Amino acid sequence: MKILKFLLFVVLLLLVGGIFIFIKNTDENEYVSNSIFDSNQVKGFEDSLQTAQKELPQKLSDLAPYAAQIQDFEARVHVKGDSLLVEISKTNQPIYQKTWPKLDVKNLICSDLNGNDKPEFWIFGFNSSNHFVIYGLEFTGKSFKNITFPVLMGRQKFGYQGKDSLFFSKSSIVRSFKFKNDLYSEIGTGTRECYYALGPDNSFVLNKMLDQQ
Repeated sequence: MKILKFLLFVVLLLLVGGIFIFIKNTDENEYVSNSIFDSNQVKGFEDSLQTAQKELPQKLSDLAPYAAQIQDFEARVHVKGDSLLVEISKTNQPIYQKTWPKLDVKNLICSDLNGNDKPEFWIFGFNSSNHFVIYGLEFTGKSFKNITFPVLMGRQKFGYQGKDSLFFSKSSIVRSFKFKNDLYSEIGTGTRECYYALGPDNSFVLNKMLDQQ
């Protein structure tokens, strides 16, 4: 009887030992399979990074220095040799292209200031003589019409020192610049902002002028 009990005890130990060995082998197999999966993932990420690095310079070279959008219109400005190439597309289809003398472009902005549902495109910067210039275009539905931005006149240009900029304020287009030693200004020296409204016929009206430090 004692021998039988001893044999049963030995068999029980063997069974328990076998179970532990089976569990250990299973864990090791899972670890190996997961390690292989992880290494494949890493290789996949490496391939993706290498692909991205190869594609990045090409994409960057395709980007225009300046781009702006309004509704389904997009305008882009490229520097092309000694000239400036302006491209406008509608729903990704090119509808306009023009070359201008090269500018030190400061910005490209789109608007519909006169509310006639005809988008305007503004390019501004400094020409080779370091003069501030503004090119304006309006899409009439069939073609593009040049918009002539007003030059500084009379009281506006007293003490003019340059460093111009152009921006929007609600429905106004604002030209700002530095001025100095203006005897007619309360502050004498500072920044002047000229606020213009654009009419349906693309004529400009000076609404107000602000001088500030």
